[in-house]
Amino acid sequence: VMRHLCANYTLMGPSGAGQTTKLINQLFCAVLFQAVAEAVKLAEAGGVDPKAIPAALKGGRADSSIMQEFMAKFAARDFSATGRIDNMLKDLDSLQAFALKTKTPMPMTGQVVEIHRLLCAAGLGSKDSAEMMRLLDGKTS
Repeated sequence: VMRHLCANYTLMGPSGAGQTTKLINQLFCAVLFQAVAEAVKLAEAGGVDPKAIPAALKGGRADSSIMQEFMAKFAARDFSATGRIDNMLKDLDSLQAFALKTKTPMPMTGQVVEIHRLLCAAGLGSKDSAEMMRLLDGKTS
């Protein structure tokens, strides 16, 4: 059945392991979106065109599909929707609940969760992760 439903699948373990894997995926996405936003600001502050960063880092350890796809979008302050902040926060809340249940420390994730809460509190929950740029630009209101 799985071969007919998807091109790639991995049995992750007993019941619940797939959900844990999804939470890990969302952890990586949320942290990487924030890292890309901060990298754009740092590049701009240093006089580097942030749109040139993905090509310069392609194939290196810092490379990721999120950086390749979103760095130019964030640099252009392109706020067109590719996802919702409030949806990511929902997943991050689930992640934090699981971390609490398993007593797993998540200090960096906790900071990123709070950034998502700030964006939602500013009325940007239905918007794209590129809104992190507005926060870093000091323009959330």
